[in-house]
Amino acid sequence: CSKLYSYIVNWTHAQVICEMDGGHLFVADTTEKIAILRKYCFKHVACGWVGATDILREDDWYWLNGVPVDRNMFKIGEPTNTNGDENCLGNFALTAPSFNDIPCSYKYYFMCEVPTKIALNQ
Repeated sequence: CSKLYSYIVNWTHAQVICEMDGGHLFVADTTEKIAILRKYCFKHVACGWVGATDILREDDWYWLNGVPVDRNMFKIGEPTNTNGDENCLGNFALTAPSFNDIPCSYKYYFMCEVPTKIALNQ
C-alpha cells in the first residue's frame, strides 16, 4: 500500500522515514504502480521523490528493488545530471509519470510503499 506525506524532506531522509514505517520510497515499476503514482500526482502538483537512484553508477537508474527504471518514463531531455550531482529520482507530472534526475539534497514531498498489515481475529 502507499502512504503519502504532506511535508518536504531530502531523498535520503524520505527513505529513512519510509524504512521507519517498514517500507521504502514508492517504486513505480509496474503498470499498476504507475497508475497509483498518476492518481497521487493529480492531487498534488509537486509529486516529489520516488524510490530510484543512479548513485551506484552514473546514468544506470534502478528502483530500490533492483528493477531498472524504464527510460521512456523520463521527462523529455532527462536525465541530465546537471552539475554532476543529480542522483535521485523525482516525479513531477500531473497526467503521467515524468521522471527527472535531481540532487538528493533538494526537499520535496514523497510517497512510501509500506506492507499492508491485516489483523486476524482468532
